[in-house]
Amino acid sequence: MLLPVLLVWTALAQPPAGYWAEVNTTDAETLRETIHETIRGHTRIGYNSGANWPVLEEADTDPTNPDNILDIYKNESVPKVGGGSSTYNREHVWPRSLGIPTESGLGRYPFSDLHSIYLCDAAYNTARSNHPFRNVTLLPRDEFPTDENAGMGGGSGVYPGNSNWRGQVAGRTYWQVWEGRKGDAARAILYMDVRYEGGEHPDGTPEPDLIAVNNASLIQSSGGQNAAVAYMGILDDMMQWHRDDPPSEIERNRHEVIFEAQQNRNPFIDYPEWADCLYAGDCSGVAPMEPQNLVVSLDAGEIVLSWDPRPETNLTGYFVYRSSVSGGPYERVNDAPLTETVYTDLSIFPEDEVPLYYVVTAENDRGLESAFSIEAVADFDFDAPGTDLIISEYIEGSSFNKALELYNVSPATIELDGRYEVWIFFNGSDQAQSRIALSGDVAPGEVHVLAHPSASPVVLNIADGTDSRLLHNGDDAIELRRLNGNGDSVVVDSLGEVGYLPEGGEWTGNGVSTRGMTLVRKPGIFEGRTDSTAPFDPSEEWIGHPRDTFDFLGFHDIMPVEMPAEGLLIF
Repeated sequence: MLLPVLLVWTALAQPPAGYWAEVNTTDAETLRETIHETIRGHTRIGYNSGANWPVLEEADTDPTNPDNILDIYKNESVPKVGGGSSTYNREHVWPRSLGIPTESGLGRYPFSDLHSIYLCDAAYNTARSNHPFRNVTLLPRDEFPTDENAGMGGGSGVYPGNSNWRGQVAGRTYWQVWEGRKGDAARAILYMDVRYEGGEHPDGTPEPDLIAVNNASLIQSSGGQNAAVAYMGILDDMMQWHRDDPPSEIERNRHEVIFEAQQNRNPFIDYPEWADCLYAGDCSGVAPMEPQNLVVSLDAGEIVLSWDPRPETNLTGYFVYRSSVSGGPYERVNDAPLTETVYTDLSIFPEDEVPLYYVVTAENDRGLESAFSIEAVADFDFDAPGTDLIISEYIEGSSFNKALELYNVSPATIELDGRYEVWIFFNGSDQAQSRIALSGDVAPGEVHVLAHPSASPVVLNIADGTDSRLLHNGDDAIELRRLNGNGDSVVVDSLGEVGYLPEGGEWTGNGVSTRGMTLVRKPGIFEGRTDSTAPFDPSEEWIGHPRDTFDFLGFHDIMPVEMPAEGLLIF
């Protein structure tokens, strides 16, 4: 019997599919161990070399002014200067003197860890010093007000208001982060606690054990040395900050920039409920992770699903969901949890040319259900009209609103890793200045969206990948290339004319322009434009939409509204 329930899974800035797949949510101990194993092998971006400045200035970009940074404590919007200035510098949220004062030995990775480094007003950085975090409820205390920027901050004089506060508790000085960023600071400390547990980085570098605590007597300066064990607090107050100030859009966008550079994630931004499980002993809000590797096949006229079992030992089972539309909404197929990881859907028979889309979830004994697995399609009579990828959408919008959508017109899943690249030829050059390697898979009839990491959140929520080199303007030609494995590549699609600088900074025709517009490929285009040096008129194969139009991103209609020419199959 089909349950009368429809679900659509949506979330902001989701981690890449499968990133947390090895996390086991059975209990706090197992959760902590598997989180640590997932995030420990990150890429180091040097601090003393200054290599982290470009990343931090992108990560802490003022969302209302991309030319400025927005600092963590003062909430001041300051023009970017490419390496800091006397106005702003780099703040270690976990103070360097509390166990990690040098970028060598035990401090090699935590000293440069971008999840714990924010751009900060220089005077406020000095005022914070190495003081632990805590609510400063007692008088006297010093106020450090914030500016009003990005829709938050401003005002002073009333505790706590929107100000930072410095004061003493039991003879020790503490720093209370203002309301708009206290959760950000707390989650940075919790990340450092679970990321650094002693032992070694996978490259063999020894690492310290960093511990968030309530016992203030343990929080001591390491005297200019990297400490094997170091402490930071106060944990109870930081946990309250984490609950009161959940991850914001600003924090999530920052998180994605850091992830792109450092290749690991802060678990408490992706899954805030994990903090209460690890630090407060309350795992009641922790759901299992989504099942992996869902496969749909046809066996003797029946639709058979299979997937990998989850490692959690407290599962009650799995649920199967189905939809006639990719992406849902989905309808639950089974009313009782499945205890096996194979299921035959007998409630419906596959019809010719009618694809069915499936996802699977896991449920635990807390009554909580995981997110959906990656969708699998039962499309047994699919007959695609093309053989490769095409560029199906081009966004040349305001600021960093740059994106490309690639559509798979072939009947098979296309693997992008090591096989496809986007080449960009700037300002009429016949040599590609940017070569962006693509990653992931594209199922038949699906799209892959590549965007600039500072694009609008609307774009980033749809994007499958980001790259800061995606900086095309209206006079820059673009090629989509397939690598043949021996160092050569072929053009499978293109936009613009390589080696030619168009007049007025744009290719244009019949009101359709490559400058300041969103272009959507016309239905009925099944093959790419492989001659990238031929004259280019965008109106021949593209439909123009106003600047910053994102309504068509993430899907593509390949077939014309009217019946196509004889011999083409509608799917």
